[in-house]
Amino acid sequence: MRGVVESVLWWRGILSRYGNLAMKTSEMNNHAIADELASLPAEARREVVDFIVFLRQRHGRARSRAADKPPSLKGDPFLGIWAGRGDMKDSVGWARETREREWGG
Repeated sequence: MRGVVESVLWWRGILSRYGNLAMKTSEMNNHAIADELASLPAEARREVVDFIVFLRQRHGRARSRAADKPPSLKGDPFLGIWAGRGDMKDSVGWARETREREWGG
């Protein structure tokens, strides 16, 4: 991550030196951004790539944490589907009897 820290510091320096460019970045299209990138020296372009990788990792983690959260089952109609079944009072026994009946036990 050495490159990432250097990239962040580099960008901070660029933004403080070229405030007018920073103000216009919301107006820049992909072509203009590519032109700006091409105008940088090779080392600076590598730093930009490092920074992009850093941003993807950071934003990717935020998405995956939200995706890892199990969905709430509260109010799910599937829960309690067997609630009115008398033969399900002893579900283990029911499964055992079904296996014996169907597969000869």
